[in-house]
Amino acid sequence: MNFRLDHPELLLLLLLVLPIGWLGWKYLATVEPIRRGLAIGLRVGVLVLLVLMLAGLRAEQRHTELTVIAVVDQSPSMSVFGEPPVSAFPNQQPINTSANRSMSQAIRDFLVAASEDKQPDDRFGVVTYDNRPTVVTRPGNEVRLDPSTGAQVREGTDTAKALEWAMAAKSDANTALRLVLVTDGNDTSGDTLAAARNAAAAGVVIDVLPIDYRVGEEVMVEGVYTPIEAREGQTVAVRVVLRGTAPARGQLQLKHDGRVLDLNGAADGKGIPIVPSDWSDSRALTEQQQDAQGNEIAVVSEVQSESGRYVLAKQIDVPIFASGANRFEAVFEPAVITAPVAVAGSATASSDSVVVNNSAESFTLVQGRGRVLLVDNVGGAPGSILPEALQQRQINLDVIPPGDFPRDTAALTRYDAVIFQNVPAEAITGQQQTMLARYVNDLGGGFIMLGGPDSFGAGGWTNSIIDQSILPVDCEIPSQTVLPSGALAIVIDRSGSMGAPVGNSGKTQQEIASEAAALAVQTLYQHDMIGVVAFDSFSQWVVPMQRNRNPQAVMRTLRSINPGGGTSILAGLERAYEGLIQNTQDLRESSIKHIILLSDGGADENFLPIINKLNRANISVSTIGVGDGHRADILEALALAGGGEYHPVLDPNDLPQVFVKEARTIRKNLIKEIEFTPQRRNTGSPIMANLPSTPSLNGLVLTGPKYDRRIDMPLLGPEGEPLFAHWQVGLGKSAAWTSDATNKWATPWLNWGGYGDFWARTVRYVSRPSASQQAELTATVEGDQLRVRLDVPVDAEAEQSAGAGAAAQVIQGKVLRPDGNITDIDLKQVGPGLYEALAPATETGSYILNLFMGTPGGEQTFIAGGATRAAGEELRKFKPNTQLLREIAATTGGRVLDPADPVAASLFDRTHRFESVSTRPLRWTLLPWLLGLLLLDVANRRIAWDHRAIAAWAKQKMSVQRRTATETKQTMSALKKRRKSVQHSGAEGAQASNGDAFVPVPEKKKKFEAAAGTKVSADFADAVGGAKAASESSSFASQAKPQSETPPEEATTANRLLAAKRRAREKNQ
Repeated sequence: MNFRLDHPELLLLLLLVLPIGWLGWKYLATVEPIRRGLAIGLRVGVLVLLVLMLAGLRAEQRHTELTVIAVVDQSPSMSVFGEPPVSAFPNQQPINTSANRSMSQAIRDFLVAASEDKQPDDRFGVVTYDNRPTVVTRPGNEVRLDPSTGAQVREGTDTAKALEWAMAAKSDANTALRLVLVTDGNDTSGDTLAAARNAAAAGVVIDVLPIDYRVGEEVMVEGVYTPIEAREGQTVAVRVVLRGTAPARGQLQLKHDGRVLDLNGAADGKGIPIVPSDWSDSRALTEQQQDAQGNEIAVVSEVQSESGRYVLAKQIDVPIFASGANRFEAVFEPAVITAPVAVAGSATASSDSVVVNNSAESFTLVQGRGRVLLVDNVGGAPGSILPEALQQRQINLDVIPPGDFPRDTAALTRYDAVIFQNVPAEAITGQQQTMLARYVNDLGGGFIMLGGPDSFGAGGWTNSIIDQSILPVDCEIPSQTVLPSGALAIVIDRSGSMGAPVGNSGKTQQEIASEAAALAVQTLYQHDMIGVVAFDSFSQWVVPMQRNRNPQAVMRTLRSINPGGGTSILAGLERAYEGLIQNTQDLRESSIKHIILLSDGGADENFLPIINKLNRANISVSTIGVGDGHRADILEALALAGGGEYHPVLDPNDLPQVFVKEARTIRKNLIKEIEFTPQRRNTGSPIMANLPSTPSLNGLVLTGPKYDRRIDMPLLGPEGEPLFAHWQVGLGKSAAWTSDATNKWATPWLNWGGYGDFWARTVRYVSRPSASQQAELTATVEGDQLRVRLDVPVDAEAEQSAGAGAAAQVIQGKVLRPDGNITDIDLKQVGPGLYEALAPATETGSYILNLFMGTPGGEQTFIAGGATRAAGEELRKFKPNTQLLREIAATTGGRVLDPADPVAASLFDRTHRFESVSTRPLRWTLLPWLLGLLLLDVANRRIAWDHRAIAAWAKQKMSVQRRTATETKQTMSALKKRRKSVQHSGAEGAQASNGDAFVPVPEKKKKFEAAAGTKVSADFADAVGGAKAASESSSFASQAKPQSETPPEEATTANRLLAAKRRAREKNQ
């Protein structure tokens, strides 16, 4: 074992030993020599230990044990294209001898055969990886490989991260480390050479086992190339490039925003037929260019040949009529070839084996005047009044019904604003609502909700995502507002058939129905009445009729209903009727009473009496039939007779929308149909500026105000309720108009000259700002990173007058990821007018950037851009990257192993000298010694001790112990003699008496029992012949007592202290 110091220069502090010794010897002259020398030695020891700790004293030990960790690539390219290494077992059979051994099995066989030279103290471990590494086997003394290795495969390859994990996985610091990298070298992320250099700096050797490719007939879409930007109305040239290992037959399709374009004219199908004659041999083209132009082209062709020898390019012109991000996807569908089989029948084969690389994406950002999406639930001539007025004012509109509302965020980004005209909540799914809220908050889009009988609270929007996130009004009216309440009874089937599973959702019909009913409860107001009846063969109130003051408790009860039993719809309706006709004040105040009945079955029962009762009590009934087994005739008849609606639901996942629609039946009291003149407030709203006085309206939906300073509410209803409000929410803006824009409530407005201007101003105000024509945005995908660069023109005069920071912009950025999620991106200024940022790009697909640039003057512009990461990126190379693997081995001093000779690999071979050095800091070992010396030094200085007195005391203690032992021996000897004497005399007395009075003979068990009449001696020691303790102790005390001892009555504490001080002074002198 050797020792070394981290900071040997600190040993110079040991020179302080000289002054410490000299000062100690001088100033401790009055102390006796032994104490003085000990004090100096202790202080010198403290100094030495302290300096060694500061200098970083370490114990160093060298080891020759070896840890080998196999780093195995499990990415898709290995299993799809990889050629398994040959396993040669000279002394044993292979682990798996089947002809179709998998890649993971072949690698396990190779590693086992290559580890035969492992020594007992060596260790072996395994790390597998694709886009993320996993420690499968931690380093241990056995060569153990998990047979399940490679079961989970993710797209992507990151060798650099795997090497880092493998280096960190070495559990024993006392062993050297060798990594065995098994890969094809085709990485999709990370800097593998940088990781290899770090390994070499740490003394780690990396051997590589290159995996060759075995690629049959394979075709891929190498890329789709479109211009980054275009203008609305232009024709965009879409160029599609295919590569393959052989000329293939198939069909090329092109999708524009998810819609397949017809590229085949009047012929069958929509795709372009691909035949072998369409392909070009890239090698032949390369040779011709090489002869004419030199070697530079040959290098390019070498890279191209990695993706296939044959190439095909098609250019397709596509007219663009929509602004925003226009997405293009090219898909190659290989032809299926039917070949005869010798035995019988025929076999089908394809000229392509991998599907994931048969498509590629791109997009073009189209600049235009912007478009607005109007979702219309009015229809007919009334529904077209507002769209026509907006189009007359040069606002481009797309009008769609609620059922066609986009289901992905990327489609929404093509629009600058979205308008809902009398759209109910059940028409927009929860996922779509979340998407719309993020479109406004994060992507800067605009949103307007127009009133009507099916809008706001009357349309079931209460407590929805839209209500809570982006509306400037509250769909739930204030509690102090006088409004008749409604009563809702949910009658839900809990028979055994409701326990049936629903598809692959992992849920039963009962669970989905209960969850849908819970969502309906959430749309009710607190002063509404709610009750829940569950029925099978019988019925019971699981939630009695009550105010909806605790909706969460009602929702929990609904979710706890379990299926089991028969089906009696009549029992459920009877129970609900009894609850709704109770003579309570709450129910008497309920102006609307409604029953929602849900069942998946039904039986023939006499429903006429209960229907008559319900009609007389003015209680409406709607029915929901779930699944194919429900009695549609019964449920439809009940709804028709009960004045409600019948909803056949084949897919239980549609239940939430149906329940929410029925729950808003009791919200019809939110509709206020009276003629009134809007109350105009001077709030400084830019929309109302210079508009003439507004005419009257004939109705509105009651809502409540949201108390937020950002909200501008320039128009109020007849009793001060919100009529028109708008605000900035996140990066976008939204507005609410609680009346309508048709001839139902707004007839006077249609004849008002300001109708079209008012709505045009509102739409333009909330719409996303126009795209900047000056700033240049570029985005590229580099590995797992999206690199963004924004170049903003700098005003030279402003920069010169105010310095380099004059052109600084306030930039807020969002990235719409392929999975629909939106993440922030923070652009940092790296130069005048130049901003850069990096964002994760781990998924395949398009990344759409939305940047909002605001200047200190308050102006704001919108900039869009993006990039695409192709799917199956590593499957787009048909050759392994052996050059990279050779560089890794050369950088770390490793070897390139032969896949056909695992024994020669000798993973634990010591030809390369493996030696590891482990060091252990000794600071914690020295610390207890340092503390001990400090305590001894303090004790030596504070306690007045005399070495002569200590020696005398020790000598005295030893003599007393010897004397005590001697006295103990003498006493025991005397006792034994006395016992024998008593026994002997007792026996003689008994023989001499011969008839005299009986004298008992002492029993042997009662060894010290005196005979009767025997006198007890006052001195026990004298009686048994022992030592005279009194005289001896008196003699010892007299020897130990000082001649000048003060009598007890005079020996006060003060006298004793003075005497001790005087004796100490005499000894020192």
